[in-house]
Amino acid sequence: MNRQILVVGTEFWSGPLLSKHHIVLELCKQNRVLYLEPVYHAGSILRGQRQVMQYPFLYHELHPAGLQRLRPWWLPKSDRPGLMRRLSETLVRLQARRAMARPDLILSFSPDFPFLGQHHPIPFVYFCVDTQVQPNREAETLSRADLVVAGTEKLLADFQGRARQVRFLPHGVSVTLLQTGRDALPPEMAGIPHPIAGFVGAVSQHIDLPLLLTVARQNPTVSFVLVGPYVAGDFGANLPAEAIARLQAQPNLYLLGPKRSDELGRYINQFDVGLIPYDLAHFRIHFSFHKVLQYLALGKPVATTVAPPPELEVPVLWVGTDPAGFNTALRTALEQAATKADAAAAFAKQHSWQQRVEQLSAWLADTAG
Repeated sequence: MNRQILVVGTEFWSGPLLSKHHIVLELCKQNRVLYLEPVYHAGSILRGQRQVMQYPFLYHELHPAGLQRLRPWWLPKSDRPGLMRRLSETLVRLQARRAMARPDLILSFSPDFPFLGQHHPIPFVYFCVDTQVQPNREAETLSRADLVVAGTEKLLADFQGRARQVRFLPHGVSVTLLQTGRDALPPEMAGIPHPIAGFVGAVSQHIDLPLLLTVARQNPTVSFVLVGPYVAGDFGANLPAEAIARLQAQPNLYLLGPKRSDELGRYINQFDVGLIPYDLAHFRIHFSFHKVLQYLALGKPVATTVAPPPELEVPVLWVGTDPAGFNTALRTALEQAATKADAAAAFAKQHSWQQRVEQLSAWLADTAG
């Protein structure tokens, strides 16, 4: 493409490698990308509140040659429509234009920045991977966007008829990244007995803790390993101290904390089964294709509470929506682990981020003209 692309992120660049990071890494191979990080809230600073510069844990140090980062300022009292909001929007536009004078297109993962292309005929693409907490703000973005990309089937259905053009692009996986050093045994897993049922990701309110603890108690010979941040203040971690204490009190459950993105493969490689024990009552829960692909890429079967859309035809995956069903899914996955590794890995290779971004790039080129 060889274009200048302004990307509006919703997370710090130094955070865990999420879909937006993988997409930017691929786009940087042939384009110049300006990545907007979460804004500085000037009002918070004036009130003496500490601004988070990045997450406490450094998840990666990737910085491709084509990438430039900007964390713009946001003025006080700009949360509601009015003069201060308009001034803040103008300030952000000026900061972005100073860093990238004239982008060829804007790719926003946030519904809060449709104003960036408001005064110039710059194509605006909204890429959504999660249910938003401010539906009215998103409705405005959907109506303004030249192209909307939905990251899940549920979002695709929700967006139909609300935008000029809607496309579906599911999550991908970086098999190469996961296979880096995969055979190295992490020291903190050396003493954990197999079989291991593992989870990677933020240990947060997305997880169905009663279900997970029930199944852990029912399977005392299985080690349940959770790899990801769980202390409040780190990426996605929002469990109360009481909930963390309950997890820590379970003798066959291990909280290992956050790990670098380039080290996740060696942890997943020690799993016998990958877990996705999400709480189906949580408003943001949907089928986590990204997490499934991470497990499958290293040949691990999956036990999940969330069923995949039928059209994805995901192999080596079992679903249980309550403790009894999830226990059955786990036991079945453990029984199938040794024989399904090749099928799991072969499926994941069909869904690389490179393939995903090739498709996205074609849509972006059509939109930019």
